Amino acid sequence: VNSVDVAGRKLNITHDPIKSLGWPKMKMEFDVEQSVDLSGIKAGDGVSFTLKPQGADNYVVSAVKKN
Repeated sequence: VNSVDVAGRKLNITHDPIKSLGWPKMKMEFDVEQSVDLSGIKAGDGVSFTLKPQGADNYVVSAVKKN
């Protein structure tokens, strides 16, 4: 995790390649669903996260947990 914006519901993450989406390792900012608790996540944390499609080429974080 590079940064967390709890009020704005955003996570900036450097992630490993996501083969199912054809994405290489990269740094991205994702919107986060309202149901996801970000209170325990901070910059520097290693996390596992789940993405959910929202629109044509957009994905939102639908779950996140610290590694």
